[in-house]
Amino acid sequence: MQPPPELPNEAQRILALHELQILDTPPEERFDRFTRLASEFFGVPIVLVSLVDTARQWFKSCYGLDATETGRDISFCGHAIERDELFVVESALDDPRFAKNPLVTGEPHIRFYAGQPLRATDGSLLGTFCLIDRQPREFNDRERQFLQDFGRIVETELNSLQLSELNRQLAESEAERRKTSEQRDHLFHNSLDLLCVAGLDGYFRNINPMFSKTLGYTDEEILATPFIEFVHPDDRETTMAVVSQLSEGSDLVRFENRYICKDGSLRWLEWSCPAIAEGEESIYAIARDVTTEKAYEQVIQESETHVKLLFDHAPEAILMFDLEDAKFVDANQNALDLFQLDRDSLLQCSPVELSPPTQPNGRSSAEMAEEVINSAMAGNVSVFEWVHLRSDDQTVPCEVRLVPLPGERPTVRASITDITWRRDAETQMREAKEAAEAANRAKSDFLANMSHEIRTPMNAVIGMTEMVLDTDLTANQRDYLQTVHESAESLMTIINEILDFSKIESGKLTLEKIPFSLRDFVGNTMKSLALRAHSSNLELAWRVQPDLPDRIVGDATRLRQIIVNLVGNAIKFTRQGEIVLDVSAGSDDTGHPGSELLFAVKDTGIGIPPDRLDAVFQEFQQADTSTTRRFGGTGLGLAICSRLVELMHGRIWVESQVGEGSTFSFSGLFETAQPLSPDHNLDELQDVRVMVVDDNATARQFMSELLRTWGMQVAEAASGTSALDHLQRATADSQTVQIMVTDLEMPEMDGLELTREIRQRTALRETNILLLTSGTRKSITRSCEALKITRNLLKPAKHSEILDAFRLALDIQCPSKPAVEASSQDLITSVGELNVLLAEDGIANQKLAVGLLGRWGHRVTVANNGHEAVEAFSRDEFDLVLMDVQMPELDGLEATREIRRREQGTDRHVPIIAMTAHAMPGDREECLESGMDGYVSKPIRRDELCDALLGCLPQDAT
Repeated sequence: MQPPPELPNEAQRILALHELQILDTPPEERFDRFTRLASEFFGVPIVLVSLVDTARQWFKSCYGLDATETGRDISFCGHAIERDELFVVESALDDPRFAKNPLVTGEPHIRFYAGQPLRATDGSLLGTFCLIDRQPREFNDRERQFLQDFGRIVETELNSLQLSELNRQLAESEAERRKTSEQRDHLFHNSLDLLCVAGLDGYFRNINPMFSKTLGYTDEEILATPFIEFVHPDDRETTMAVVSQLSEGSDLVRFENRYICKDGSLRWLEWSCPAIAEGEESIYAIARDVTTEKAYEQVIQESETHVKLLFDHAPEAILMFDLEDAKFVDANQNALDLFQLDRDSLLQCSPVELSPPTQPNGRSSAEMAEEVINSAMAGNVSVFEWVHLRSDDQTVPCEVRLVPLPGERPTVRASITDITWRRDAETQMREAKEAAEAANRAKSDFLANMSHEIRTPMNAVIGMTEMVLDTDLTANQRDYLQTVHESAESLMTIINEILDFSKIESGKLTLEKIPFSLRDFVGNTMKSLALRAHSSNLELAWRVQPDLPDRIVGDATRLRQIIVNLVGNAIKFTRQGEIVLDVSAGSDDTGHPGSELLFAVKDTGIGIPPDRLDAVFQEFQQADTSTTRRFGGTGLGLAICSRLVELMHGRIWVESQVGEGSTFSFSGLFETAQPLSPDHNLDELQDVRVMVVDDNATARQFMSELLRTWGMQVAEAASGTSALDHLQRATADSQTVQIMVTDLEMPEMDGLELTREIRQRTALRETNILLLTSGTRKSITRSCEALKITRNLLKPAKHSEILDAFRLALDIQCPSKPAVEASSQDLITSVGELNVLLAEDGIANQKLAVGLLGRWGHRVTVANNGHEAVEAFSRDEFDLVLMDVQMPELDGLEATREIRRREQGTDRHVPIIAMTAHAMPGDREECLESGMDGYVSKPIRRDELCDALLGCLPQDAT
């Protein structure tokens, strides 16, 4: 803490202070009014008129503080009089001079101080007019100016005391009168007040310089003009009445009127005038300019009016509660309406009288009211819910906010809002939530049941197809069955995605990050859609830009869902022409890790009206309400695509023209994966001469582009006739075409007719021919064999299929694959014969499971329901149990619990693997809790079943 310094003119300053003879005098209203007014105007709790003595500071007026003096060594005012200017400390705790001051660390806990020095007539600094707050605050320029004005007014009041004292001394002694006269003349000319001697004839006889300074006239103009002419016309009658009273011997302590300045402005003057002595013809008067004070009063009055208006017209009920009297002291109209009481009746009540005996939590209203009021008075703004009681004994749920108010008496403002409507809304929302949860549970049950019903036959379709694919097949048979299998897998994916829609809605769907081949993925996906496109006579083509990496990391299942939906829609809404999927590099400016890929599906379909473009991605919306009748569909697919694209940190949009087609584009972020070792050598394809024949320019361009990236020399032809011409010329130039890739469906001359022409010409007869077809007719297969066509490829062909066909045409042997670890199927075959109990009620699934297990060398006992499974388990010794969950009579969960019960007390624990078509969250956990050891979801995949079996068998068995 830094004590105030001793001033250079300290002796002169103390002498001037003592000459005022004001120290230790009683309080006076003239000073108290200033401190009270300043407290209201500046909004501070403490205002002082402080006089700094030798070792103390003494308060002539003290508003908001129960003290008359403090030591000078800890005073803020001692610092303030160090120089003749406004002294401000906005945050005492942050000022090293005051941070440890007892007046800061203890009562009155000063945090803010602003003091305007008070001067004696000789210029000595006597003390300050100061503001104190218990909170730090900023003090703007406007507030600084007003405090300086307040200080000058108080300073004038102090100096007027000295003038009165001089007048008294003048009456006591002639010698003193001479001295006093000199002092009075000094005060007269240097006073900040307007001092004058006026005659009863209505003219000023003498004025001090403050008259001309205040009014703007010269002394000569003022002395030569009747003083009543300077008075505002509305105040002249009152002014002349005062002059008359003075002439009759009456004293006038206070009187106000308005004087007109030379510039036309008005100044409020407050006059002090003693009575005229008998025989005197002059009036001695002191006027103080109170214009600023009047302005302050006007501002405060307007502020009070505004506060009153806000109080009366506030939307909530407002009550003022006096803690000392324990009564309400004010209330607005909304409070009267809330409690249905008149003003007088309400102000006689206490908070407890406006409340039921207890609150909804069971506690006493009186006890809780005392707690919240004490908390508010401790400086905490309390907001809480409360049940009030009206005059008709009806309870009203309310929200109450308690705020303590500054002032001499402890007062709390209570703002009360009727929340009956909110309670009703909460009840409705709770009921709606419960209804929604019930509907959601019903939906989940429905989805689970539908999952089971759909997955059960799909299990047989996929499983049986996989078993047939493991047999010896012709190339075409394998191609057809592979397409069936991939289509079934796509259908299964769609079923899974429908089940996952609930996850999408709740934001719980997450994407996998698995490496996969981009080109194989796109080829397989498009091939699964080929039959749909070809049945509508549509050309289906795809391209992955050559510069894109082949191995990427992402969720292939979700990406397939988006592509299948977009291409499927394109097939549905396209009558003729083509559908093209183009994959290219995106802008990669998303700010997320990974590379952006751009997928564009372009069709030549019916197009979308401009006013429906934004609606197509909304749930249950379609571009045209008639499309549901014409084409079917729920309008949900694009909305799901949009949500999935968001999860991929991409965006989806559409560009379309009615009658010309649409382009649906979407982007997504994918990491680049480590490429696999290539299983082929493209060097053997370098400079092989190839001709691509296709009347569809897009398909022809994509095929030629692919072959050129493999290093081949490619020629193109748009028809069979032009292809024959080119082949003839090339042969004549010794540039014989080694392989021709031709489309089957072409106008004028199709692919088979072109092949016949080639086989009939000796020079072209040995040309290798690859035929691209859009169908699976047996006649085409027979024609291909008769015409010695090297390979018949279903459009759109995958890159790996095209590459294998070229190897076959050029008689290139595929490189041997590196040795790999034994597969799961090899391991399950090598464990020896297992005795397996199969509990399954579906005939098709029984055949599938028995076929798989029998192929792996295991013996199977079939139970058609849970009861049969328990009985079979009791009769025989089994190494493993495959248990369907949903079966008649006794389901798989109960059957498992019964088997585990029968095993109790023995050293047996036969592994039980659940097989279920349910695929909802929690199904796996429920199976394991019932006592099962593993879980396989339907449709059953061979590898997944193998892994589950191996995971349940003892380590030494494998």
